Amino acid sequence: MTARTLTMLKLLTACPLLLVTAANAPAGERPFPPRDAKARVTAADKELGPGEDPFAGEYVGTFHPLGAYDAKSEGGDNVFKPQKCGACHAQATIDRADRGYLFTMVVDHGKDKQGKPQKERITLKGEHRAGTLTLRNEHYSIAVAKGEAIGSRTGRMEAEVKLKRKTAAGHKPGAMVGAYYFDGWAGKSQRWQDDPAWTKLNPPTHLTKRMIEEFASREPIWGWRDDSLATMERQIDLAADHGIAFFAFCWYWNKDPQKLAQDPKHTGLSLFLEARNNHRLKFCLLVANHAGFLFQGADDWRKAAEGWLPYLKHPQYVTVDGKPLVIIFNPGNGDRKGFSQVQAVARKEGLPGVAIAGCGGGAAQVGFTHRTHYNIIPGYAAGSEAHKYAELVQAHQRAWHGSRDQPYMPALSVGWDKRPWEGDRGLGQKPGWYYPDRTPSQFAAALESAIQWMDQHPDQTTAERIVLLYAWNEFGEGGYLAPTKGDPEGAYLKALKQVVEGVRP
Repeated sequence: MTARTLTMLKLLTACPLLLVTAANAPAGERPFPPRDAKARVTAADKELGPGEDPFAGEYVGTFHPLGAYDAKSEGGDNVFKPQKCGACHAQATIDRADRGYLFTMVVDHGKDKQGKPQKERITLKGEHRAGTLTLRNEHYSIAVAKGEAIGSRTGRMEAEVKLKRKTAAGHKPGAMVGAYYFDGWAGKSQRWQDDPAWTKLNPPTHLTKRMIEEFASREPIWGWRDDSLATMERQIDLAADHGIAFFAFCWYWNKDPQKLAQDPKHTGLSLFLEARNNHRLKFCLLVANHAGFLFQGADDWRKAAEGWLPYLKHPQYVTVDGKPLVIIFNPGNGDRKGFSQVQAVARKEGLPGVAIAGCGGGAAQVGFTHRTHYNIIPGYAAGSEAHKYAELVQAHQRAWHGSRDQPYMPALSVGWDKRPWEGDRGLGQKPGWYYPDRTPSQFAAALESAIQWMDQHPDQTTAERIVLLYAWNEFGEGGYLAPTKGDPEGAYLKALKQVVEGVRP
């Protein structure tokens, strides 16, 4: 054992501890149970509520290579050669996984001689005992306490790991808010090709004449198109700055690999992965398996899962109980054998499995582990008729219920008014109810009610306290948070930030 290793071990054992107590359980004998309404954790004389966790969260810091042993010395002995380069950037997440925790760290080693990025992904599992979270595998040993993760890497290479929690000590947002992202604002519209004035606009796939003529205020502040890297990076910053934790990108199945890869509705996801600032936001998939994009049996699900692997293994991918989250739009198109294939594909690649959430349903026997919604729309095609936004909120609130076996992630619609897509100058959809009186304050009150529901029903929702919002950019259907020409200052985003982060004007 080298002097550096001894130094790191002393550092680990010297870490100050948190004092943990749980109702009816000996201190230090079980993980902190965020779903137990009676549980309390005392950290630095601050009492944390049942939705908070002293360890889970995002961490950033350094991975400092100290050197490596060279076994090719003349005497046959291992010779330690110090590393000349400086520390590498590291970012990590700690998530609850069953009765323990899952630690995922990505180390950015820069670029190799050919200019290719060198990133290393490390996964550790650990348990909380006596106030410290200890994470280990063959080479790594990391201890977490009071917002710091400190440890070492031993073996042929030696390195120090020093990370700090990104959030302030004792502070955790009231919810992990995700927003659905629909990319109908890339590609090329196939409608009205005989109209030179229309084609001259270079309209994206889901833009309509009604949107331009009657609903011009819905145009985003960056224009109708979102298919540039600069626009995606701008959206990431806006979302992250206002309390959104992740985008749930709509993803569409196609048996033809070429058509799947070229689907313009996947443009936003591709740009997100290229974005230089995507470390600020997490992401997951909403599988939009509705008409035209349905799965036809287990083999389709297996092929889809194989295509998802680069996403599921991405360091910014959303996890629930340590497993990557996939949301299924149409649970009726779910398949027990297909979901078994999805789980098998994930586990073969070293993942702990997949959390599969059904929108509006989905039996556990089929393989759905969680439930949520995309949106809930009374009067979808019941004729053009104005209704109160409060009715829309109430329809969602009535659907908020889950169980320990199938936790529910409360969903909430920011708005609904699909008139731009109705009729001949739209997408040909049938008229339905619309809710034109929404306001930022009404939305804020609705979001607060979702957080209160999680406070009151911790055994029915996720430990991550996920809330899903419809949507970031459903401009055609009237559900959008992104700033537009009608809301250039982002009033809805500011309302969200006030609720989630407790920031008041």
